[in-house]
Amino acid sequence: MLISELDLCKREWLELVFAGRNKTYGAYELRTRYNGIMLRAVAATVFVVSAFAITANIISHHPVVEDNTKTITVTIQPPPSVKPKENVVKVKPEGPPPAAKPAQPASIQRYVPYVVKPDIEAEHIEPIKEDVAIGNKDVNVPNSGPAGNVLDIPEGTPGGTGTNANSTTEDPGTVFLSVEDMPQPKGGPEAWSKFLQKNLRYPGMAQEAGASGKVFLSFIIEKDGHLTDIKLVRGAGYGFDEEALRVLKLAPAWSPGKQNGNPVRVQYTIPINFQLSNDN
Repeated sequence: MLISELDLCKREWLELVFAGRNKTYGAYELRTRYNGIMLRAVAATVFVVSAFAITANIISHHPVVEDNTKTITVTIQPPPSVKPKENVVKVKPEGPPPAAKPAQPASIQRYVPYVVKPDIEAEHIEPIKEDVAIGNKDVNVPNSGPAGNVLDIPEGTPGGTGTNANSTTEDPGTVFLSVEDMPQPKGGPEAWSKFLQKNLRYPGMAQEAGASGKVFLSFIIEKDGHLTDIKLVRGAGYGFDEEALRVLKLAPAWSPGKQNGNPVRVQYTIPINFQLSNDN
């Protein structure tokens, strides 16, 4: 009974045990703080055990759901390859394009000069139909260089409609086919040839096809020498027509034609011949 009531942790017992001893050694202080240390240790142990128990209880009430989804792998074979049927179309090889036929001289009407009677009544002259070549030389345009060798300018078609210089009934819009002094390029035929050589180009489409051709053009040389009413009389295709028209629209003024000393309007027709060079 005495032993059961004995508390060795009381302060009196500690003083008795450490009487005359070094209390700063550490054991004295450890024993004085024994109750507090033990209380904290028990509390920490209870907390850890309780936390573990609660966590286990929560996990037990929330079982892990296993993923029962089954994955089925299906291998799809590619469909058998079907070779498409080839439609073989036999193409008959085309021969080289036919050479352009040489253009035939255009037919024009030639008028003879008429004389005005004193009573202002003009004598009716029947036109004389005659096939006359347009110009006396062709203008050749090879495909090499800026333009081909251009021959002399045609001298025009002889014959035509004249008028009396003293006549007061002359229509200012009259167009002559031939006059006493035919119009000429300023600078002469050489200047005209240089102009054509500088500006004419052999069409690329014609070069690819190996084609040649002759184009006939007509135009009116006005009283001031400018070229108007430029028309295509006979074409050759392959871009020759457009090229010839383009260049004539760039032409400088000529020296106008004259009849009885007066400048008049004169219609002129020339051929331009496009030819491939022999080395192409």
